Amino acid sequence: MNTNSTTRDHYDQAREHYERAELVEAIPHYSRVIELSSDSWYLFRAHIDRGDCYWKLADATDAPEGALQLALADYQQATPHRPDSAASYVGLGLVYESLGDYAAALDALDHAITVNPSSVDAYINRGILKEERLGWFESAIEDYDRGIELLIAAEDEHPAYIDRIRARRSSLIAKAAR
Repeated sequence: MNTNSTTRDHYDQAREHYERAELVEAIPHYSRVIELSSDSWYLFRAHIDRGDCYWKLADATDAPEGALQLALADYQQATPHRPDSAASYVGLGLVYESLGDYAAALDALDHAITVNPSSVDAYINRGILKEERLGWFESAIEDYDRGIELLIAAEDEHPAYIDRIRARRSSLIAKAAR
């Protein structure tokens, strides 16, 4: 049996489930990729994607037991495979925020920006953390502005996403002015 082919097949099946929001069904395929592969790219992607599944399922009624802890473990295991990628650090930040550890969330998101200063997700999620959890309105506005700048500069404009960030930013400016 060709392990690379089997790994790719499981990864493709996992992605198909993930893209259809069938997260519970995607998890065993990501787990199989992790079991089978020694390829750093597959290990990184499978840990990130499985972590995303667990994180997204954490509040669902059919969530696996300890979903946030499982997501945390996946993001931590992804990091050595691509230490220069912001994705695992953004994931860690989201999980730490969900767990109520805002200092660790901020550290993870700061690190994501250190390894990739062009990470829109890191800036936007750090802005949300600063706004909603820490009450640092001015700093949150700066992060939203930077996220918008990066989206526009990358010509990766998603008008609805940019509009949501701008609306959040405007609301925050009004809140800060009170």
